[in-house]
Amino acid sequence: MHDSIQKKINLAAPIDRVWSALTDFEQFGTWFRAEISGPFVVGAVLRGVATSQEQECVAWTLEVTKLEPEHLFAFTWQDEVGPAQRETEPATSVTFRLDPISTGTRLVIAETGFAALSDKNRIDMFKENTNGWNEQAQNLAAYVEA
Repeated sequence: MHDSIQKKINLAAPIDRVWSALTDFEQFGTWFRAEISGPFVVGAVLRGVATSQEQECVAWTLEVTKLEPEHLFAFTWQDEVGPAQRETEPATSVTFRLDPISTGTRLVIAETGFAALSDKNRIDMFKENTNGWNEQAQNLAAYVEA
């Protein structure tokens, strides 16, 4: 079992546009299809609630760990409420790394920490989050390239 998910995507949008979509909590909520309780600042502990029908009633807590303008945004997150009641699991870490390319921005999304999860949830969460990041990368591309 792998400990991390990594998704690379080339976006036809300037780096400042992608950075804003990632780090402005309202924009993040729009493309991620979630309500976020407040702005992203290092050390902030926030609550997110999914707004899409597929993820209805899923909530999580996230803590912003890094904000390096137009380069790196990172947080840890942990389910608060959800179908598997995973709130007792350790948090995983999510990192968004941005690099300029000739056609716009290369974004690498990584989520790590699955190896620390219980055997009961590790495989399901890895699969769900892999599918989730594939979908979210498409949502983000549609948002920033519009």
